[in-house]
Amino acid sequence: MTRGSLPGALAAVALLTLLTGCVAQPTFPSPPPATDDATEQTALPSPSPSPTAPAVASAERVVIDSEHITVLADDGSELARYDYFQPTHEVVAGLSSYLGAPVDTWFEGHGEAPPATYHEWGGLRLVDTVPEGEAPFYPEHWVRVTSTDANGLFLGTADGVAVGDDVEVLIPAGDDLYRWTTPETGAAMVSFRIDLIELPDLPGADPNSSWSPSFGVVVVGDDAAGVVTFLSAPSANFGA
Repeated sequence: MTRGSLPGALAAVALLTLLTGCVAQPTFPSPPPATDDATEQTALPSPSPSPTAPAVASAERVVIDSEHITVLADDGSELARYDYFQPTHEVVAGLSSYLGAPVDTWFEGHGEAPPATYHEWGGLRLVDTVPEGEAPFYPEHWVRVTSTDANGLFLGTADGVAVGDDVEVLIPAGDDLYRWTTPETGAAMVSFRIDLIELPDLPGADPNSSWSPSFGVVVVGDDAAGVVTFLSAPSANFGA
């Protein structure tokens, strides 16, 4: 190396040192402080409780009146209603949905009683007569109640009358009362009608007559025992 070249080399070293000192050193972000997972974890919302399903009313009783057969729920609400002039197969299907399948029996008929099919659910008998009905006087079917049980449901009238009740306290005032003795057994019987509804005048009826045809629920009782033995509806009285 020549003497003349040293200053240049020193100058280069000095320049490099100066430049090195002026260049900013790279910086790196500090790592986040350690955290407790149990305290930092985002809390998930608690699931909302499922709404309580409303209670479904269940059938409790079957009641009859002069116009209808009604199925009532245990809360008193009406579940179904059938009348005596609608097609019998509809009524049988509807009652079967609450009472199960009926026991069916064919009745040959005798005297004034026409042939019929009996559809029975315990103490409830639906009588499907062979002659077709004709509103408003001749129903498609009628019912006979012989106990307080219709395949597990209570059975009675819409007014609360049931088989086994005290018959004497139910007898209404008026002339619609009959007492007789059963020829087969000699039992003293009594019958009367309740829940009366008026009907239109029969065709050809005397326009001057004061008689009003009516339907009702007939109550039949053992006069000696003093209890209701059966009920039937609709019970017609078209006059003499």
